Amino acid sequence: MRKIFMILFFIINSFMAFTYTYEDYDIFIQGKNAYYNREYEEAQNKFETLLNSYSFSPILKNNYAFYFIGMTYYRMGDWKKAVFYLEKAVFSHKLSFFNRGSEIEKNIYFAERDYSLGDALIKTGNKETGLVYLKRLDYSTFSPLTSHFEEKALSLLSKEDISYQNYYNLKFKGDFSHIKEISTKELLKAAHFFFSKKEYEKAEKLYKEILKTPDIRKADKEKAESELFRTLIRAKKNKDIITLTNEYGKNGNKDLYFFYKGLAYYRMKDFSRCLYAFENVKGGKYASLALFYRAGIYYSFGDYEQVLKTTAKIPHKNIITEIMIANSYLKLGNDKFFEKKAENIIKKYPNSYEGMFYSFLLKNNGIDINNHNSVFKVGLILDNLLANCKNIDDNFINTVDKLEIEKLSSIAAMKDEELIKIEIENSSFINKHSIQNGYAITTILEKGEFFDLAYKNSSTYRKDFFEYKDLIKYSYPLYYKYSVEMNSRKYDVPQELIYSTILISSKFNKRLLSENSKIGLMQIPYTSREEIVTLFDPDTNIAMGTEKLKSLLETYKGDKLKSLIAYVYGEELLNRIQFDYDGDLNLDLVADPEERYDLQNLILTYMFYKKLYNF
Repeated sequence: MRKIFMILFFIINSFMAFTYTYEDYDIFIQGKNAYYNREYEEAQNKFETLLNSYSFSPILKNNYAFYFIGMTYYRMGDWKKAVFYLEKAVFSHKLSFFNRGSEIEKNIYFAERDYSLGDALIKTGNKETGLVYLKRLDYSTFSPLTSHFEEKALSLLSKEDISYQNYYNLKFKGDFSHIKEISTKELLKAAHFFFSKKEYEKAEKLYKEILKTPDIRKADKEKAESELFRTLIRAKKNKDIITLTNEYGKNGNKDLYFFYKGLAYYRMKDFSRCLYAFENVKGGKYASLALFYRAGIYYSFGDYEQVLKTTAKIPHKNIITEIMIANSYLKLGNDKFFEKKAENIIKKYPNSYEGMFYSFLLKNNGIDINNHNSVFKVGLILDNLLANCKNIDDNFINTVDKLEIEKLSSIAAMKDEELIKIEIENSSFINKHSIQNGYAITTILEKGEFFDLAYKNSSTYRKDFFEYKDLIKYSYPLYYKYSVEMNSRKYDVPQELIYSTILISSKFNKRLLSENSKIGLMQIPYTSREEIVTLFDPDTNIAMGTEKLKSLLETYKGDKLKSLIAYVYGEELLNRIQFDYDGDLNLDLVADPEERYDLQNLILTYMFYKKLYNF
């Protein structure tokens, strides 16, 4: 009897929870929409209703709503209320996959908040605290969406302190005439700002001026030198690096000089001089990197014994290093050590492509893959994988979970990302890691068209999802389907190329603004600040990206793989790759381990889309 009572109690409570109307969310969204439409009095009315009638609302407890409330009062000129609410507008999330991890995207939110709060504090007479918030807007990484607020903040600060006037003129006017009056810390920030803005000549000039500073601190000197060399590499001035390392090499960190000299020779494909330079890197933070590149060169030479000797000296190995070791054992026919290393990779990186690849090899040890190149090997694995997938049954998700999915999906349909994040974090689906919970969160996020978060969540369950035919698609989804199909027909570009480009370039993040100044789903370069908003639009972005793919297909005579590589990684990399007569390529000949790893993932992505959907 007690058991029956408990079941009835649970069902009644579940039903009550799932039938909640979420009026507070509706009112908040109405207020937010009014704010974006510049209807500030209407926004104020909605937000006051929210504060007075729904003080228990999760969006107030989470502090999310306070940003829009504070900004509404700021726009209306009510500085005191703007300060009160903007100071509260600090919120974070429990789930790591909700945080995209991009410094640029974080700064987009905080830039306007910090500037508005600092300005409002000054206008209420609290100048000291206001200046603290304005000083936060000194970013070392350029973003066209935050630089407007940075410039305004520095302009206000310059009225208080002449040193900020000099710094402002350097950073935004390119005026180098007063750099001796600017601190080294600020000069280093400004130099990196120029670097991230692709103004390499300004960055190079400023780093060289910093290095002329008398009695410069050792740490600042090393940072300026390494950043100068990095700038020259990005600007493809490899010969200048060799000249400068010889000049600076008389004094200072010899490991740094030998590393960058080796890297310059590496970029010039002078591998004998490159290896000599890397061999002279004896310790410090550059030693592991030098060993990593050396191992990559030996691997491309087919000298697998040297690969093993070199990687054995690397103290902290990443997945790329582990793969080189496993593949070297495989090439040498050392089955015992290969199996041990492969099992370690499967356990350590369960959701990686490599884990799947090695699982296949261990189960099919009679297959000799050494005689085949990349596309064939990938196709072999995928065919085997898809042939052995299971189907999910009707009881995969229980009734109570289905009800909660339905409830959360209705909130996701409101299309407010922060609201659904709050609800998911308070749901039963985050209590444990299970394939059912992974499926639930992905489908809920899809309902709100939060596609990048849905994909990110699915990626954390890749190994589990790959056991089921119905779930593999979440690792290779068909998001933005209508736009992709329409542009595929318009430009006569295969859909698998468009989807592969989107997944590799942005992982379906339509708001991605990368540090190499590219925008949105297909990472389109922008030419002006005004163009950015347009490029964030998925339909516009996909149309422009597909048009570029069409042009590349014409250039490479319909070769899909070459066109995809050229689009994602550039034609310079494509020209360094050796292709077979049948269009396949031998990744073993790629000297850069990171490039080899990226190219392998690109091929896997393309082949999955091709085989899963039969476009």
